[in-house]
This record gives sequence, C-alpha cells and structure tokens, in this order.
Amino acid sequence: MNRAGALAVFLILVGSAAARADDNDSLHQKLGALPQFKLTDQAGNTVQREQLLGKVCVVSVFFSCCTSVCPVTQDAMSKLQEHFAGYPDVLLVSINVFPGHDTQSIISQYAQDKQADPKRWLFLHGGKADVYDLVQKGLYQGLEENPEAKPGFEVTHTPRFLVVDHRGVIRGYIDGTNPAEVEQLEGFVKQLVQAKYLPTINAALNGSCGVLLLLGYIFIRARWILAHKIAMLTALAVSAIFLGCYLYYHFAVLDGRPTTFSGEGTIRSVYMAILLSHTLLAIGVAPMALRVTYLGLRNRLASHKSLARWTLPAWLYVSVTGVVVYWMLYHLYPPV
Repeated sequence: MNRAGALAVFLILVGSAAARADDNDSLHQKLGALPQFKLTDQAGNTVQREQLLGKVCVVSVFFSCCTSVCPVTQDAMSKLQEHFAGYPDVLLVSINVFPGHDTQSIISQYAQDKQADPKRWLFLHGGKADVYDLVQKGLYQGLEENPEAKPGFEVTHTPRFLVVDHRGVIRGYIDGTNPAEVEQLEGFVKQLVQAKYLPTINAALNGSCGVLLLLGYIFIRARWILAHKIAMLTALAVSAIFLGCYLYYHFAVLDGRPTTFSGEGTIRSVYMAILLSHTLLAIGVAPMALRVTYLGLRNRLASHKSLARWTLPAWLYVSVTGVVVYWMLYHLYPPV
C-alpha cells in the first residue's frame, strides 16, 4: 500500500473511531430541529424560531426563585456570556419555566441582575402551555410543576444546556452544573461557529484554484514561463490549504459525520454523480499534481508537458465541481 492509501485508511479509521465515541457523547447527539415557538424576551419583544436562525444558541431553563440548580446554571450562563463576548454568532437563551410566578417585570429584573446583554442573552417567557410544549416536546427535556413543594423547588426541571446550531438543529446537551462539561460545551460551540463559515471558505479556495489553473494555462500558451510557474505553484498551495481546511472541517468540526444532501429524485442523482466524479478525480489528481510540479521544477519539460495534458483538465474539473457541490449542498438544498 502506498503512502496515499495508508493515509486514506488512517483517516477512515480515525473518523470511524470518532463516530463510535460520539455514540455515547451527549454533546454530539442530534435531537432534531428546534420547533416553532412564540415567546417574549426580557424587554417585552416577541421572539420566534426564525430570529434564532443564523446563530449558534446555548439554551437553558430557569425560574427566578429557584434555590436548587438555577443559581448554578444561570451563573454558568453568565460566564458563557463573558467567554463568548467576541463571538457575535453565539446567542444565549434562558427559558422561564414558572410562568405562574415570574412576571415580565420579575424576569426583566432577573436579567438585569445577571447583567445580561439583551442582544447576546435572551430570557424568554410565555404561557404555561407554550413553555411546557417547547421544553418537553421540542427540547425533549423533563419539566414538571410541584405546587406542594417547599419554596425554591416549585418546578422540577432539567439542569441541561442544549446547543442549537445556526440552522436550528439541536446538536446535543451537557449538564449545566458540571464545570468540566460547560468547558467542553464552549469548545463545541466555537466549532459550530466555524462550521458556519468553513464550507464557504473551502468553496472559495476551490474557486480560486480554478482561476489560477486557467491563468496558468493562459500564461504557458503565451510563453510567459515565470508567470505560469507562479500561477501553478500558487494553485498547488491553495489546494494544500483547502485540503487542510477540508480535513479539519470534516474530522474536527463534524467529527467525521457526512453532511446529508436533502434533495430527492433526479436532483439527488445529479448531485451524487457530480460528488462521486469529484471525489474520485480528487484522489487521483493529488499525486498527479505533485508529480507534474516536480517534473516542471526539475526542468524535465517533455514529461512535464505530457502529464500536464491529463492533470490540468482533471484538476480544473475537481476545482469547479467543488464549488458546484458546495452550492448544491449548502444553498440549493441546505442540510437540515
């Protein structure tokens, strides 16, 4: 087995191991899409699901007079607000679960006491039926009112923090009373913020590589040797950067899990055909590009030219279809 094959096998094994480990990792368990809801924030503004889209959200539940887990979890949320101060794509959401007691003014004061930035940390409340439906059926969390309980324990609820990605998918949860798990959540949220932008960056790198390849071809046809070398070496460097970003995105951010194409029927067949041809040619182009570059730098021009006749169109196809796959996967039929 050559080195490229060994590397491929290693990456597959690493991805498989990561996927198996995630089977028991609560922070990497998709719980479905965040459902539609309509609640009110601490300032009296109506907040719905659509207003959370585009943000990575950390969701918790609380009530103002709680003396059990809420002081711990909401202090942890306050610290998260500080730690994510430089992340405008992160939104904290605390859902009030004692509507019979916590009025608009109480919740507003509670948010002020926590020094919550209303643009970064929302305290949502509403009618009991709406809140319980969202928490129990939408977030899949336990919630029960105990009217006979002693003060501070009137509501039994989860201490969990749930993570919702920028597409509105619940990605997992942690115990909000556990500092180690809260720290783990911070890293995961930062990865999800990166996941929002990395596919676009990767597509831009693919597109840039395609442009450089075309320029390199134009330059060599015009006998501009130095310009040709610069364009082709830059294309190789851009491809290497893309490979690093691609592997980081799929193995560090997505934990080896594939992004599913949501289109059906004929368009799905078209997408799979493009993806398969793109993937197979990408595997073959990598050693070809390295070899043709080596031959050119060694001034073995006859061999360089002969291999380049095959490498250039394949490399260009891989670059262009990389952009096409991105457009189809993330814009034509966005993943859910």
